[in-house]
Amino acid sequence: MGLLLNEEQRLLRDGALGWLGSAAPVDRFRAMRDAGSTFSADLWQGACEQGYPGIWIQPEHSGAGFGTQGMGVLAQAMGRNLSPLPLVSSALICPMLIERLGTEAQKREWLEQFAAGAVRGALAVDEAPHHDVSTTELSAAPDGDGHILSGSKTFVMDGAHAQLLLVAARTSGASGELDGLSVFLVDPKTPGLSMRPLSAVDSRDWAGLELDGVRLGADALLGASPGSAGAGLEAVLDHARAVIAAEMLGMAEELFDRTLEYLRERRQFGSAIGSFQGLQHRASWMFCEIELLKSAVHQALSALDERSEEAAVLTSLAKSKAGEVLHLISNEAVQMHGGMGVTDELDLGLFLKRARTLEMLYGSRHFHADRFAELSGY
Repeated sequence: MGLLLNEEQRLLRDGALGWLGSAAPVDRFRAMRDAGSTFSADLWQGACEQGYPGIWIQPEHSGAGFGTQGMGVLAQAMGRNLSPLPLVSSALICPMLIERLGTEAQKREWLEQFAAGAVRGALAVDEAPHHDVSTTELSAAPDGDGHILSGSKTFVMDGAHAQLLLVAARTSGASGELDGLSVFLVDPKTPGLSMRPLSAVDSRDWAGLELDGVRLGADALLGASPGSAGAGLEAVLDHARAVIAAEMLGMAEELFDRTLEYLRERRQFGSAIGSFQGLQHRASWMFCEIELLKSAVHQALSALDERSEEAAVLTSLAKSKAGEVLHLISNEAVQMHGGMGVTDELDLGLFLKRARTLEMLYGSRHFHADRFAELSGY
């Protein structure tokens, strides 16, 4: 991907911006929020007709094969529109886990369904307020050929409306270790599993899970060997982190464009406020930071698709930078709009609330700054 999109990626971007701008704009999300809804079946059906659930999945499983770079292009367009679609979970994380960790039978059973949007999935991984895969404690005790799962999960993205849960559990080892982790395919209606929707500041679909002696058969284990999923799970999460960083980039770009438009239109003391040098300096700083973020995100997405040895380092750089830049841009957008910037009638607040959530998802900027330093040998 480098810093430039190829022709196919440009066509994907232009098509996504056009469709999302008409079918899933910010106004659509605002209406859903006001109605207390976190999922739209009609909107999901429209996304399926566009082929978006199969963007990452390979053609042999009826997908488009655009890779993580293609998902990043789509996520960037979603960020500009605050489009409430569960695509990061259902078009990337879940099918990638199945493709990379699953048996051939599991791939045949699930990947074509995900590509068609016939099933929506969610990954249940976090158990504490701060993200760290290695601290997984939800237990998976042997039960004949199967397992019994007991424990809890929190902040399951897109979980309340998922039709399939991929649950990270510990089959061996101790908290703090990636070794000993497994992933299980779980029907949300399985006896012993209870789900509760969580209210979050961004008004999106989040859920908490309680698993009380959930009995699963042998075919529920993703892959053939229990306890070997830790490294693969972390690698798949890197793809998700980079795509989320792309969504954050799209949000930053949209906030910046809206702020520039306001600076040109708003007049004080007989002049457009954008002519004031102090605001010009701040806007220039915002522009430079967005360009730096753009480079970081594109390099991470490219490295992931190329399976570069630097992929994890570049992903943590991109996610950390995305958190830093979007925090800055969302704050500055509100500040430069003055008193009206804090009103609910203006869309800026919707972007800011989503920004604060994504800053923490799958690792805050501080988590990834530490991880970047550790992976770089410091």
